[in-house]
Amino acid sequence: GSSADDGGADDAGADDGGAGECTDTDNGATDSYGDDCAAYNNYPSWCGGYDDDDFDSMSMCCICGGGDDGSGSDDTTDNLFFSEYAEGSSNNKYLEIYNGGDEAVELSEYSLSSCSNGCDAVGAWDYADNVTFEGPLQLNPGDVYVVCHGSSSDEIMAECDQTFTYLSNGDDVFALTQVGTGLVLDVVGVVGEDPGSGWDVAGVSNATKDHTLVRKASVESGNPLWLDNPDTGEQGSAGDDADDSEWLVFDQNTWSYLGFHPHDFSADVPGCTDVDACNYDADATVDDGSCATVDCAGECGGAAVCEVAVTFSVDMSTEGAADVKMRTSTQNGDYMPSDWFYMDDTDGDLVYTYTMMLETGVVYGYNFNDGGYESGSGLGDCAGGSYGNDRYVTPGEADMTLSTVCWESCDACPDIVEGCMDPGALNFDEAANADDGSCFYEWPAPADMWFSEYAEGSSNNKYLEIYNGTEEDVDLSGYSLSSCSNGCNDNGVWDYPDNVQFDAGTMVAGGDVYVVCHQSADEFILAECDQTFTYLSNGDDVFALTQIGSGIVLDQIGDTGDDPGQGWDVAGVSNATKDHTLVRKAGASTNHGSWEFSAGENADDSEWVVLDQNTWDYLGSHPHEFTPPCSYNGDANDDGYSNVTDVVIMVNLILAGDASSLACTSDMNQDGAVDVVDVVSLVNIILNGGVASSHNVVNTADVMIDESNLSIRSEGCVQGVQLELAHDS
Repeated sequence: GSSADDGGADDAGADDGGAGECTDTDNGATDSYGDDCAAYNNYPSWCGGYDDDDFDSMSMCCICGGGDDGSGSDDTTDNLFFSEYAEGSSNNKYLEIYNGGDEAVELSEYSLSSCSNGCDAVGAWDYADNVTFEGPLQLNPGDVYVVCHGSSSDEIMAECDQTFTYLSNGDDVFALTQVGTGLVLDVVGVVGEDPGSGWDVAGVSNATKDHTLVRKASVESGNPLWLDNPDTGEQGSAGDDADDSEWLVFDQNTWSYLGFHPHDFSADVPGCTDVDACNYDADATVDDGSCATVDCAGECGGAAVCEVAVTFSVDMSTEGAADVKMRTSTQNGDYMPSDWFYMDDTDGDLVYTYTMMLETGVVYGYNFNDGGYESGSGLGDCAGGSYGNDRYVTPGEADMTLSTVCWESCDACPDIVEGCMDPGALNFDEAANADDGSCFYEWPAPADMWFSEYAEGSSNNKYLEIYNGTEEDVDLSGYSLSSCSNGCNDNGVWDYPDNVQFDAGTMVAGGDVYVVCHQSADEFILAECDQTFTYLSNGDDVFALTQIGSGIVLDQIGDTGDDPGQGWDVAGVSNATKDHTLVRKAGASTNHGSWEFSAGENADDSEWVVLDQNTWDYLGSHPHEFTPPCSYNGDANDDGYSNVTDVVIMVNLILAGDASSLACTSDMNQDGAVDVVDVVSLVNIILNGGVASSHNVVNTADVMIDESNLSIRSEGCVQGVQLELAHDS
C-alpha cells in the first residue's frame, strides 16, 4: 500500500498543472511581424531577432530559453556552450562542449542539431538532435566534452569523448540544443541558406572553414545568436572584428587548446604571424587568422577581381584530327562549369589551342573533349575530380601559356615514330606510334645486290662496297651487314646479326654503289664513304649482306665457321682477305651467297680479282674491265700450247708487217717488237722440249702454201720445222 501512496505523489504533481513542463508566457503578445511564441517553436533561430516593446522572445518563449517551467525557477537549461570548434585538414574536425555552471550536467538531456550546406528550410533544422549522448553521462563543472571525427589525428583522438562522422565542412551549422524542447543553448553558423565556403568570424572571411575557433575566457554562457540582431541590438557570438567577437580565430590544425577551458590569452598578442603575409605583425605571439595577401589591385587583404589570359593547348597527334573543345568545370573545388569552347588548329599540326580570361588566385578545374571526355586513368598526377579527368590551373598575376599536353597524358606527346603497328606483321615495330602503312606479312624477295669491293688495308683503311645490280632504286633500310669476329662462336650462326643497319630512306640507285668504311680511313676512302662502322674485318672476320627479318644472305665474304687464322684464300691467293683489296669481276652476278663458289680456287674460276693492299683505284663505282697480264709464252693462237703452229703464225705476221698484235704473247725477249729474234727464241724452246714437251710428238706433218700464207697440219705436236727462206731476185 505504501508504494501506492508513493505513486500518488505523481498524481498530485499532475494536478498541479504538470510541474516541470515549460509554458510560454507571451499572453497574446506578438513580435514585430505578428508572430507569437508558438511560431517560434518551428523557427528557433528567430529567437531574439524580432522583439518589440511588448514581446521579449528570450523571456516569454520556452523555445528561446524563456517561459515558465512550472518550478518557480527562471533557469530552464544548464550553462553549457561550445568552447572550441575545428575544421582542420582531412578529417581533423571536432566540437568541444564546456560546462560553465557550478554543478554536474546530465548530457543525455542535450543534443547537437545541424543542417548540411545550409538548411533546406530557413529557420528549421535538417537534422534535429543529430548527435545525442547516451545517459547517464555527467559532465562536471569546468570540464569539457569533445565530439570528433572517427578518423581524426591521434592528438585529437586522445582528447575525444565521442565520435561523429558528419561534422562541419565549414558551411554546416551546428547548435547545442535541449532534447524535447529544441531550445538552442549555443550555435556555430546560421540556420539559413548555404553561406558558400563558411561564415565570417571576428572579421576573418570564411573562418568556420580551415580554421580553429576558441571561445574567449570572458564568455560565461552560450549564445543562441550567431549574428547580431540589428532590431534589438543583441550581439551574436561571431562578431564583426577581433574585439566584439566571442571567438578567437586560429590557423587550421591548431589544437593546442583542445581538452580544457577557459584559456588565458591576456599575455598573448594576437595578430598575423606569417612572415610572407602583407600584414605580418612582428609583435604578435598568437596567430589570430587575420593573415592576408595582396590582391591583384595591390591592396593588402583586398578582394579585387582581376583576370588574366590563360592559353590552353592539347596535342592530338596520337589520336588524329577531331573537333576538340574545352571548358572550365570547377572553381575552388565547386562545380561551376563554363560553356564549351572549340579549340583552334588553323595550322593543321594537330595541336589545338584556346585562350580564356580567368580570375587570378582561383583554382580552376578544366576538361578537354573530342566528342568524349579524356579517360582519367593516365592523368593521376595532374588531374582529379569525380572521374579523374579534371585538369587544374591557378592563374597568377600575369598572362599564362600552359605547356602543351598530349591527349590523356600529363606530359607532351612523344615524337612521332612511323612504322608498322600491327603485331601480326613480319615487320611490326613496337616503337612506332604512327602506322605508315608499311606492314607486310610475307618476306619480299631480296633485291639483286652484292659486294663489289672489299679492302683490308693498312691501319684503319678498311671498307665494304655494296653494288645495286638492278635498274631500280633500293632502300637499304631493309638490309644489314651481319658478322662474326675471328670465326663464329657457333658454326653457321652469326655472332652479330644485323650488326650494321641503314636508316630508313637510305636509297641506292640502280647501278650505283654504297660504301661502308672505317671512320678513321684515309681521306681518299672517306671521299667515297657513305656510312662509317668501326669493327670491319681484320681478315678473319666474316661479313654478309643480309635481309633484315628473314636473315636471307645476299652475299658473303668469308665463312661462318671456325677462325681461318689470318684470312681466307681467294683466287688461289693465300690469306687474300687480309692485307689485300678484292674487286668483283664484271661478269660475277650470280651465286653470291656461296663464299666457296665466289672465292674460287684460281684466278680463272674466282669471282674476285685480288689486288695488292691499299689499292683503292676501283672504289666508288662498279663494274670494272681488267686487262689480263702478258704471258710472253709464244702461244700466238691462245690455244694453251706453244708449238710450230704458233711459229708459223708469227712468221706470217712478221712477213705481213702486222706482228704487233702478238706483242703480249710472242714478244719473247720483251723488247717491244715481234721479230725473227722472237721466232728463234720460240723455236729453241720447242726444240728443247719446252712448253710442248709433254704433248704427243709427231715427226710428220703437211705443209700447206696458200699464196703468201704457210701453214702446217699434223696429228700431234710438231716440235720443230726447218725452213729455208729465200728472197726472190
